[in-house]
Amino acid sequence: MAYGQQERPFTVTLIALFQFAKAWVLVLIAIVVWKAPDALHGSDVAGTMLFIATHGITAHLWGGNPQAVFLAIFAIYPLAIGIGLWFLRPSARYFLMTICGLTLGYTIRGLFINTALSGTFLYNPALSPALQQPAVFSLLLIDAFILYYLWMGDGVSKAFGSK
Repeated sequence: MAYGQQERPFTVTLIALFQFAKAWVLVLIAIVVWKAPDALHGSDVAGTMLFIATHGITAHLWGGNPQAVFLAIFAIYPLAIGIGLWFLRPSARYFLMTICGLTLGYTIRGLFINTALSGTFLYNPALSPALQQPAVFSLLLIDAFILYYLWMGDGVSKAFGSK
């Protein structure tokens, strides 16, 4: 480690690697959808991975069959966040904390509204009913962990240059 540089906490490294993995999944799904547009239609695994990788965005907009170009472009976001976390850029930390917080709020609000209005858990029509709860709760747990750790984690503020 060079003089004046902070050591990256192990968990920040894991979060950065998770961001890289999300970008890779989005590019991989984009390639498959580009080559064979209906190849993943109805795929529970691809739908769940897409839901988590995009914080639930693409599954709402395209009903589980997104445009390949959009997915490839959307992969830039987790890639940029991963690079920023890898190099301990405070802007990447703040941006990811904001996105995770907004996703938590939006998802929890959606769950309460769906349950209150319809009496059912159905959150996202693009996901199969069997995977609704696991996908939504996985997204909530991942985002809650990332938000908590980047906000309150031991040594994170110091590593990113905050006091």
